[in-house]
Amino acid sequence: MHKTLARLYRDHLNSNRLMDILEGQLEVLKFTKPLPAKLMSEIVSYVREYTDKIHHPIEDHLYQVLLARTDRGHDEMEELLGQHLIVVDLTRKMLQAVDSADGGDNDSIDRLIEAGRELISHQRNHMNFEDRESLFCESLFWASKPKQTAKLNATVYACGARPSCVRCVITSSRLYTTPSVTLRRHKAAAASSPSFARALNYE
Repeated sequence: MHKTLARLYRDHLNSNRLMDILEGQLEVLKFTKPLPAKLMSEIVSYVREYTDKIHHPIEDHLYQVLLARTDRGHDEMEELLGQHLIVVDLTRKMLQAVDSADGGDNDSIDRLIEAGRELISHQRNHMNFEDRESLFCESLFWASKPKQTAKLNATVYACGARPSCVRCVITSSRLYTTPSVTLRRHKAAAASSPSFARALNYE
């Protein structure tokens, strides 16, 4: 697998682990109090600050390049682009539900559980679909043949990255890459919370 796609795939592994943790917190919430609002907020904030603002824009750019370069897979790529917008809305709703449930009344707790389940379900289905479509990206761009390699490099360059760079960030609406910056952001998020650090095995 090309390194850029491998980086995105590793992001998916981390996101799936966080969805598992969030799901566990929602299950506990049915039977115990107080509300684990801090951990929930940290997980959902991570989705908003990293997934929505860094990970998805990188994917969006790649999909748009693919749409411009081939007639294959247009419906799937368009669907994935639309799913990213849905995640933004579900993340906002989940954060609002966490804030509203801080009082601990049953109705607000029920709304929080519903919002959490909706976010988890969408994220899992979206990432599974996306991982399947990455095989399409691989078949189109990844091969040892010079022409295929040239196509792959042209796509990475279109995202503002050298082929040797593997981590991308969005800054000032401009896509570029710097070594280790994505990992540093993961660790910075983890450093803000011991529980979050343990969740991502950064301790």
